[in-house]
Amino acid sequence: MEESVVHCPRCGAANRLKSPAPDQTPVCGKCKSSLPWVLNATDISFRKELETAVPVLVDFWANGARLSRYAPVLEEVARDRAGRSSW
Repeated sequence: MEESVVHCPRCGAANRLKSPAPDQTPVCGKCKSSLPWVLNATDISFRKELETAVPVLVDFWANGARLSRYAPVLEEVARDRAGRSSW
């Protein structure tokens, strides 16, 4: 799994994010608030990313194609729902 850098929506700190254990959600190293869990999975890491205790929303797109038009909305939802295990 490659690392992602996620900025905390609360304090703005940059956090290196790897896949946490299935029963954990990522938290900010500085303020300890829940982080949005936005990852770019590959065909190899996809199944592992689904092994989690929180809901997963997947946006499929292909390399070489422009990003999904839904990506900004999905990232906003991820920030708003960070740390919540149900809708």
